[in-house]
Amino acid sequence: MCGRFITRDQAATEREFSVVLPLWSYSPHFNITLTSRLEPNVPAIHVVDRQRVGRMMRWPLIRASLHGTPPPFSTFNAAAEGLTTKSTWRSIWNNRDPDRPIRRCILPAGGFYEWQWNGEEGVASVVQPYFIRPIDQDIYGFAGLWGISVRPPGWHRNLRVLDRDDHRQ
Repeated sequence: MCGRFITRDQAATEREFSVVLPLWSYSPHFNITLTSRLEPNVPAIHVVDRQRVGRMMRWPLIRASLHGTPPPFSTFNAAAEGLTTKSTWRSIWNNRDPDRPIRRCILPAGGFYEWQWNGEEGVASVVQPYFIRPIDQDIYGFAGLWGISVRPPGWHRNLRVLDRDDHRQ
């Protein structure tokens, strides 16, 4: 996924994912960018006391060692292959404290955009977006990790999409 996706109707999302406690409010959106750091703009579903909760969260997931300050350069995805080995994710993924379980979430979506660069290297390129979605369902979810960061004016929930390498040759 390249960082832009769409959301469907909030009520349909709540039905599809059996959200019990909707603490969010959003409208369908056809161009959510994961690089916006101003307002919580990404709907996410996580579990609290065995119930699915819907909340708006902010991008990106900020490591505790950064004390709430987003890094100057950030990817929006976390490679699933490196969750247990990369220092950035290991502390979140390997957390076995019962009071702080692994913070997994689902980012509900209706589709996402991938971009193809047309042109030769070093020459001005034309970028063509392609919309990708399942043909058999209107709403599906991306796997994600979330965390809490503290920065003025308070604390915020932040998240990141989990993805995996493209193994096509």
